Amino acid sequence: MHARQMITPEKTGVAITDFADLSQAHHELDALFTEHQVALIHFEIEKSLQLLASFRSAIEEHIRFEEEDLIPLYGELGGDNIEGGRVDFYLKEHRKILKLLDVVEEAFSQSSIRRDGDGARRILDILEMEHSLKALLTHHDQREESFLYPFLDKVTSRDQKRTLLSRTDLPIRLRRIAETRGK
Repeated sequence: MHARQMITPEKTGVAITDFADLSQAHHELDALFTEHQVALIHFEIEKSLQLLASFRSAIEEHIRFEEEDLIPLYGELGGDNIEGGRVDFYLKEHRKILKLLDVVEEAFSQSSIRRDGDGARRILDILEMEHSLKALLTHHDQREESFLYPFLDKVTSRDQKRTLLSRTDLPIRLRRIAETRGK
């Protein structure tokens, strides 16, 4: 496990006070992924790849935070007994999200995308692959926002929340990135 810097409102100017606030990261991740797709349909391949890499990095960080900090606590405090919110659901969905991202990235690496009919068909193929990823992300986010975050908000003390939420600043960084892009 790596050492973490504590994130506080004093350092960031923004407070994440409840687990439900983490849903903002989902919205910002969705917006980042959409920007990647917009760049792709405009044949801005390098920009699209950069945005996809940023998305992957952010979602891996988000998954790591959940798997190292939130999901174990959720299971320990009884969340695993909630129908539709079992721990293994979150873990399996995380693996599937990363696997689908691998498939999308592989599609980009197979050959260059030229601005012609073949390139347009390749882009459509990639967008179809990404549709499965987006559907899974939507379903997964809804599960977390319906079970994981509300449960943790309900069963943890203010100090526990503060300690756990101080371990991530991803929602804040994603919000600031979106603001700099005018989103």
